[in-house]
Amino acid sequence: MIKKLKAEMMRPTRVLEHNANVVLKLIRSEQPISRAEIARKLDVSKSSISNIITYLSEMDLVSYYGKGETLTGRKSELLIFNPRSHYFFSVDLRWNERIIGLMDMEGRVIEKVSFHEEDGKPEDLIRKICSTIIDMKEFDDIPVDRIEGVGVILSGFVDISNGTVIRSKHLQWEGVDVVNEFGKYLDYPIALENDTNALCLGEYWIGSGKGYRNVAYLFIGDGLGGGIVIDGSIYHGSNSIASDFARLPWYKDGIMVPSEEVLSLPSIENFLNKKFYFDKRNNIIIDQDGGISSEDVSSIIDLIYERLLLILTTIIASFNPDIIFVRSPLEQIDNNLVKKLELDLKKYFKDLPPEGINVKIASFSEDAGLIAGAAVAISQSRFSFVISG
Repeated sequence: MIKKLKAEMMRPTRVLEHNANVVLKLIRSEQPISRAEIARKLDVSKSSISNIITYLSEMDLVSYYGKGETLTGRKSELLIFNPRSHYFFSVDLRWNERIIGLMDMEGRVIEKVSFHEEDGKPEDLIRKICSTIIDMKEFDDIPVDRIEGVGVILSGFVDISNGTVIRSKHLQWEGVDVVNEFGKYLDYPIALENDTNALCLGEYWIGSGKGYRNVAYLFIGDGLGGGIVIDGSIYHGSNSIASDFARLPWYKDGIMVPSEEVLSLPSIENFLNKKFYFDKRNNIIIDQDGGISSEDVSSIIDLIYERLLLILTTIIASFNPDIIFVRSPLEQIDNNLVKKLELDLKKYFKDLPPEGINVKIASFSEDAGLIAGAAVAISQSRFSFVISG
């Protein structure tokens, strides 16, 4: 018990990191801004702010922009956020196109490289990725000491405690020690995470989840994925399946099955006995025999809506997040459909304040995976407070 209580104590460094997160958010939103203005807006002493600014300056996260007028007419040094102080590599393995990005501290893509690799051994793919990262680093002439780590995201069940992929159906990986394999070629810390957990963290960090404390994410594609972020940290639960919405129970023909078997796009295809696939370029349902009717599309969307509404109801009843993000390659799962879902959910949860139910389309599409990978890498680095506070 004593060991547990010690772990729950908030150390002075943790308090400093929390306050640094608050100050950094203010600087990013109001920059350029003086120390005195920061102290005034946050209603704290100037000395307290000076200590935090010193901490941020020592980490090169803030820099001086120049001098400006204060309310008293005196000149004061102005501060700005320095997103190019440190860099992270992000590796997105969600699709057959492997995408690698060099990212700054604001989630911006500095450089991006991609290649197609469908078959082969995990170690061969990882070696190729590492070789690409080394080439990118040399090309961009980034100082070695400014690269802080690598974030790797993929679909599947991962054990983040030891950096292992337990099982990934898409990659056909099982029991792969990802962190160890990357470590054979790179000297940077490697952070591994499930893709929808990472996407949820990315939304919380610099997407439409900014300003919310608790965020949930639901992805509907070839499978069903979910993520939960609580107070800036991914919630994994005791066995890393806390947000595995694919496992939520569903009764099908009198048998309890995972929700993935009734809401993923292949399951909808099987249920309707339709052969369709998703063009990754324009996200339109396409019949492999030449097109499907608008009536078929309508029946597909109605079925997805009915099942999606029940899944979202379960998420809200279980976790009550401030906002839920939905993402799917299906074009018809759009803002209009999500708005209708939100209204139906507010009717069902009539005892909750209307503003307590928020469902939105995820804000990122292009480069979403790279942003997510960067968020994971930062969250597991010495700069974790930049995201979690």
